Parts: sequence; structure tokens; C-alpha cells
Amino acid sequence: MTETVPALFGSDMLADPYATYAQIRGPASWNEQMGLWLLTRYEDIRWALGEPRLSSTMPPPAGHSAGSSDLLADMSTFVKSSLVFTDPPDHTRLRRLVIAAFVPSVINELAAPISMITNRMLDEHADSLDLAAHLAEPMPIAVLGQLLGVSLLESEGAQLKQWCDDFLLPFGRDVNTVSSDELARVKAAAQGLHGFVDTVLSRPQPAAPTMSSAGCSPGSRRTGFLSRSYSPTSCCCSLRGTRTRRA
Repeated sequence: MTETVPALFGSDMLADPYATYAQIRGPASWNEQMGLWLLTRYEDIRWALGEPRLSSTMPPPAGHSAGSSDLLADMSTFVKSSLVFTDPPDHTRLRRLVIAAFVPSVINELAAPISMITNRMLDEHADSLDLAAHLAEPMPIAVLGQLLGVSLLESEGAQLKQWCDDFLLPFGRDVNTVSSDELARVKAAAQGLHGFVDTVLSRPQPAAPTMSSAGCSPGSRRTGFLSRSYSPTSCCCSLRGTRTRRA
């Protein structure tokens, strides 16, 4: 194992992440900034995912200033309730709720709507296409709407993406470097994401199978999957990868 301290998820890395990826690629390396070991090789990751002594839960934020304490503690609780950052038995319970949304029959039914979304976005910018701005960023949000069983307006998708980006500002950083302005954006984003879930829950349920309908028992009014804690976090994790680099 080697020890390195690459700066992850800061503005410099996001502008051109490939040099950092090259630096951390290889044997497991310690990242002081995040307080964890980074695994980049398939064999190492496969071993870690099957190792019962390792945990997916996130430790509570430490060493932050008094002004950010309550907000970051709330965020830690908020995120730890998601599927990605839980261990059994909570992980098992959440996985059972969503697994029905990813069976082949449901995925096959989403192929046509996703194809229509892609063609529409390409047609709208046939004269001048920025692949990142016009497809790579808005498409995952539109597909997420299909999975949740709602049609998202373009303005709603853009707002959802901004909330997710702002909500994730403290992650992977020394929390003492998070400015008061950034903390305000995080707080506003958390409130906006909760409001988004309430809006989704109030919309009519479509007839076609979706992640929402697959995750609900009869009479549950979607709350089986779209819990107020789990769904916003899942939205953020799903959209994290849409921070694309423009040449």
C-alpha cells in the first residue's frame, strides 16, 4: 500500500480530473483529506465489497467549526439513511424496496421512453449541440423522472441538478474549508430536495411500472420507496456523475 494525498472533488480536480485519477490509480492509497483508503483496482474493490469486516456507513463529520456543526451533523444523518451508505439489515430492507424496479421486464419497458428523451434532446439542439450541456447533464435527470414516475419540466430538472450539486459541496472536503455562503447553499438545497420529494409524492401515479410503483406495497402511496430521507440522497448520488468536463 502507498500513501498519497490527492485533492479530491475540489474545483481544480473537477476542471480536469484525469491527472488525479492517474495519480491514485494502482495499489490502495491513503487519502488524508477524506480519512480513508482509496481502492481503484477491480480486484481490490471486489474483495472489499465482499469483506464483512468493512462497513459502508459514513462516520459523523469531525473537526468542523461551531457554525457548521448542526447542519453537517444533520447532513450526516440524512446521507447515512440512503442505500449506498448502509449496512445490513438496513441495506437489505432498502434493497428489497428498489430491486423490483431493476428487473429486466421493467428496464425493457423504460427503453422506449429513454429513447424518446434522447431523440428529443438531440432534435432540440440539432443546429448546435454541446454534448455535455444538452445531453449528458439533462438526460440523467429526465430518466430519473421516468424512474420516479413523474415528468420533470426542463426548469425542474435544472433546479434539481443545482440542488444536488450544492448539497454535495461539503463531501470529500475538509469541512473547515466550507464557507458560510456554501453552508447556506447546502441548507437551501436540503430544503429544496425535501420539497421536491413532497411534490413528487403529490403527483398522480402513472400506470406504467416505475421505480416508485415497484418500490411500493399496495396502498402505501409510494412511501415504501420515496421516503423523505432516502429519496433526496439517492437523487444526489445518481446525479453526482453528471458533473461533466467541457473541453
